[in-house]
Amino acid sequence: MLLLLHRSSRSVISELGQLPGNGHFAALDKYADSRRLPGLIVLRVEVGIHFANAERIRSEVRRIAARKEVTAVVIDAETIPFVDVRP
Repeated sequence: MLLLLHRSSRSVISELGQLPGNGHFAALDKYADSRRLPGLIVLRVEVGIHFANAERIRSEVRRIAARKEVTAVVIDAETIPFVDVRP
């Protein structure tokens, strides 16, 4: 159980860019053709969000959003399998 919490607390957050031609978005570090859109940051969180990683994800999103040239941040939630919520 501890190993699972440790691994999931090290969530991967990828910055996405738009691919030319088809308009799809892909990770900037994996696709050399993907390009940032001016003023816009698109982030993909690639793990479920829960108590062990929520603060790290929030801190990372805020750090990226604080960049001088950023006017908007979009979270691509397509790969998030679950979000832990309190009743």
